[in-house]
Amino acid sequence: VSPSSIFFAPFIAFRFKKVLKKIQPDVVHTHFLYQLLFIASASIKFSRCKCFHFHTIHTAGFYYTNEGFKNNFTIKAEASSININHAYLVTVSKQLQQICLQYFKNKASEIRCIMNGVDDKKFDFHLRTQIKKSDFGFVDNDIIVSYVARFDAAQKDHLTLLKAWQIVAQHISNAKLCLAGDGDAKAQ
Repeated sequence: VSPSSIFFAPFIAFRFKKVLKKIQPDVVHTHFLYQLLFIASASIKFSRCKCFHFHTIHTAGFYYTNEGFKNNFTIKAEASSININHAYLVTVSKQLQQICLQYFKNKASEIRCIMNGVDDKKFDFHLRTQIKKSDFGFVDNDIIVSYVARFDAAQKDHLTLLKAWQIVAQHISNAKLCLAGDGDAKAQ
């Protein structure tokens, strides 16, 4: 169930709940903003599946503040959503972890930082010394910029990146853009 489907058709939350009830997953991972997080959290709760709910907070967490009605509402809504299942929070930086501890400490089961979303205890970063650029069709003096994301025209907008990259390529001839991901817009 895609986030946009849940947002634009709230009755899908009922179907999401049915799917959860049917498949009984051990883990459900979300990384929505507060509106979608609430719907997903409620669906998990009402499905009565006994799963762990992990919720990743990316850079949007840097904008948490108590200033103004909208910000207060957003934080309270997100805190309530996290509290529904006492989700395990994953942040992508130590600074973001501290912000989440400030706002969600008593709502989440645990708040843990996994730098850049990669657990370095599971992945050997030294492998890069064994892998050559030529293994991927590049030459040694190429400057490679990688963008790993879901191919989704509405949310990730790879086409704008490709237009901008044309300008970069005009000025830096050995700059190469490497896109990785999957999704509806991949064929574009």
